[in-house]
Amino acid sequence: MAYWPRYANNIPTLAYWPRYANNIPTFNIPTFNIPTFNIPTFNILTFNIPSLTYNLSRIYHGESVLAAS
Repeated sequence: MAYWPRYANNIPTLAYWPRYANNIPTFNIPTFNIPTFNIPTFNILTFNIPSLTYNLSRIYHGESVLAAS
């Protein structure tokens, strides 16, 4: 085996995968009702349930949802 680069104290350092660096921390979904404010397109544009589940799935699988919308 090759002599891999080490730090000065010769202790192997934990290597974090960069794909997990930009993840959003876990959060609790609140249980209160979301107001609509009588705007018909508000819920469609802001609280899109398929988009929400897709983004939560991307977060769970280690992708960044902030890179591209």
